[in-house]
Amino acid sequence: MATLKKARGIDQPERRATAIANANWFRARACQALREGHPDSRLRAGRARVAARLVLERARGEGLLMDQAAGAA
Repeated sequence: MATLKKARGIDQPERRATAIANANWFRARACQALREGHPDSRLRAGRARVAARLVLERARGEGLLMDQAAGAA
């Protein structure tokens, strides 16, 4: 009798932790850009905040897909 093995990869809590860590990194870069005070620092900070938001949105979307896939199985 064959047994099914869980696919090797990153599980949901690890994905969530990674996404949060990445978002925090981008937010830290935004604060750093504002502290530096260069002429384009507000633009750099805004882009870093958008990147943090996108990271979290993508993680939420992937989480929903994984939940749906687990429910269908």
